[in-house]
Amino acid sequence: ATSLGAPHGCEAGARSLHPRPRSRRTLACRAELQQDAPFVAAIGACVLASLVLPPARVRGEAAEEDDDGEFGATDTRMGVMAIISFLPYFNWLSWVFAWLDSGSKLYLVYAAVYLAPYLRTNLSLSPDESWLPIASIFICILHVQVSERPSSVLIKQVVFI
Repeated sequence: ATSLGAPHGCEAGARSLHPRPRSRRTLACRAELQQDAPFVAAIGACVLASLVLPPARVRGEAAEEDDDGEFGATDTRMGVMAIISFLPYFNWLSWVFAWLDSGSKLYLVYAAVYLAPYLRTNLSLSPDESWLPIASIFICILHVQVSERPSSVLIKQVVFI
């Protein structure tokens, strides 16, 4: 009699005469990566877009606003976004907050992209199911931090590195 948990229909502790080829194991891993690939590509595109595209203006913000060192509306928005981005399950709401503040539909796309890995795993953060929700938390935190800085400053820093 074989145990249900034993691999290849062997008894527990016994070796199979015909071991499975290793290619099937790698195919299972590849299948998992193929399912996560569209989500990873979307997250990467969002981060790249925030580096390349100019930041959205806040609704009602004057075009001639000076940076005189005072704490302003943009600083408040970015501070709240940074705090929200550290909350698992709710980090995508930081982009909803940015959309409410600016009206830019690009922020709604960012929110949907960061919400999708949670919905795919039924709101599970277990690494046994998928590594993507945990990775999306860290990437969202970095994305919010990167979006705080003007893209021209980031590009200059990358060129010097």
